[in-house]
Amino acid sequence: MKKIVLGYLVVISMFLSNISNADMLNLSDYTTTSYNSGIDYYNKGEYHSAIEEFSRVIANHPDFAPAYYLRGIVYNDKGEHANAINDFQKACDMRYEDGCKALHIIS
Repeated sequence: MKKIVLGYLVVISMFLSNISNADMLNLSDYTTTSYNSGIDYYNKGEYHSAIEEFSRVIANHPDFAPAYYLRGIVYNDKGEHANAINDFQKACDMRYEDGCKALHIIS
Protein backbone atom coordinates (compact mmCIF):
# COMPACT_ATOMS: atom_id res chain seq x y z
CA MET A 1 0.00 0.00 0.00
CA LYS A 2 2.80 2.46 0.86
CA LYS A 3 4.43 1.81 -2.51
CA ILE A 4 1.15 2.55 -4.30
CA VAL A 5 0.62 5.78 -2.36
CA LEU A 6 4.20 6.90 -2.99
CA GLY A 7 3.85 6.00 -6.66
CA TYR A 8 0.80 8.20 -6.80
CA LEU A 9 2.72 11.01 -5.08
CA VAL A 10 5.56 10.85 -7.58
CA VAL A 11 3.15 10.98 -10.53
CA ILE A 12 1.41 13.98 -9.02
CA SER A 13 4.68 15.72 -8.24
CA MET A 14 5.96 15.26 -11.79
CA PHE A 15 2.88 16.95 -13.24
CA LEU A 16 2.23 19.51 -10.52
CA SER A 17 5.82 20.02 -9.54
CA ASN A 18 6.94 22.28 -6.72
CA ILE A 19 10.08 22.97 -8.72
CA SER A 20 10.02 26.59 -9.74
CA ASN A 21 11.48 27.85 -12.99
CA ALA A 22 14.00 29.79 -10.92
CA ASP A 23 15.19 26.57 -9.25
CA MET A 24 15.62 24.87 -12.62
CA LEU A 25 17.44 27.91 -14.05
CA ASN A 26 20.04 27.60 -11.29
CA LEU A 27 20.96 24.11 -12.51
CA SER A 28 23.55 23.52 -15.19
CA ASP A 29 22.47 21.88 -18.43
CA TYR A 30 24.36 18.75 -17.37
CA THR A 31 22.49 18.62 -14.07
CA THR A 32 19.12 19.25 -15.72
CA THR A 33 19.86 16.44 -18.17
CA SER A 34 20.76 14.10 -15.29
CA TYR A 35 17.57 15.05 -13.44
CA ASN A 36 15.40 14.37 -16.50
CA SER A 37 17.31 11.14 -17.23
CA GLY A 38 16.65 10.00 -13.67
CA ILE A 39 12.93 10.49 -14.19
CA ASP A 40 13.08 8.63 -17.52
CA TYR A 41 14.99 5.71 -16.00
CA TYR A 42 12.53 5.54 -13.10
CA ASN A 43 9.59 5.42 -15.50
CA LYS A 44 11.29 2.55 -17.37
CA GLY A 45 11.85 0.65 -14.13
CA GLU A 46 15.63 1.05 -14.39
CA TYR A 47 16.06 1.92 -10.73
CA HIS A 48 19.83 1.57 -10.47
CA SER A 49 20.34 4.03 -13.34
CA ALA A 50 17.75 6.41 -11.89
CA ILE A 51 19.57 6.44 -8.54
CA GLU A 52 22.87 7.14 -10.32
CA GLU A 53 21.36 10.11 -12.17
CA PHE A 54 19.71 11.62 -9.09
CA SER A 55 22.96 11.10 -7.18
CA ARG A 56 24.80 13.09 -9.88
CA VAL A 57 22.33 15.93 -9.44
CA ILE A 58 22.83 15.84 -5.67
CA ALA A 59 26.62 15.80 -6.05
CA ASN A 60 26.45 18.96 -8.18
CA HIS A 61 23.63 20.66 -6.25
CA PRO A 62 23.38 19.26 -2.72
CA ASP A 63 20.68 21.80 -1.86
CA PHE A 64 18.30 20.68 -4.66
CA ALA A 65 15.58 18.96 -2.60
CA PRO A 66 13.57 17.49 -5.52
CA ALA A 67 16.51 15.20 -6.40
CA TYR A 68 16.54 13.79 -2.85
CA TYR A 69 12.79 13.31 -2.99
CA LEU A 70 12.81 11.46 -6.29
CA ARG A 71 15.81 9.35 -5.31
CA GLY A 72 13.87 8.48 -2.16
CA ILE A 73 10.94 7.33 -4.30
CA VAL A 74 13.27 5.06 -6.27
CA TYR A 75 14.84 3.66 -3.11
CA ASN A 76 11.38 2.97 -1.70
CA ASP A 77 10.31 1.13 -4.84
CA LYS A 78 13.49 -0.97 -4.62
CA GLY A 79 12.61 -1.87 -1.03
CA GLU A 80 15.52 0.15 0.40
CA HIS A 81 13.36 1.87 2.98
CA ALA A 82 16.18 3.18 5.20
CA ASN A 83 17.70 4.99 2.20
CA ALA A 84 14.26 6.27 1.19
CA ILE A 85 13.57 7.64 4.66
CA ASN A 86 17.00 9.32 4.70
CA ASP A 87 16.36 11.06 1.37
CA PHE A 88 12.80 12.08 2.27
CA GLN A 89 14.11 13.51 5.54
CA LYS A 90 16.75 15.54 3.69
CA ALA A 91 14.13 16.89 1.27
CA CYS A 92 11.78 17.68 4.16
CA ASP A 93 14.59 19.42 6.07
CA MET A 94 14.95 21.68 3.02
CA ARG A 95 11.24 22.50 3.34
CA TYR A 96 10.28 20.48 0.27
CA GLU A 97 6.64 19.63 0.94
CA ASP A 98 6.51 16.42 -1.12
CA GLY A 99 9.49 15.07 0.85
CA CYS A 100 7.63 15.72 4.10
CA LYS A 101 4.49 14.03 2.79
CA ALA A 102 6.43 10.97 1.65
CA LEU A 103 8.28 10.80 4.96
CA HIS A 104 4.97 10.88 6.83
CA ILE A 105 3.55 8.08 4.67
CA ILE A 106 6.41 5.62 5.11
CA SER A 107 7.36 6.42 8.71
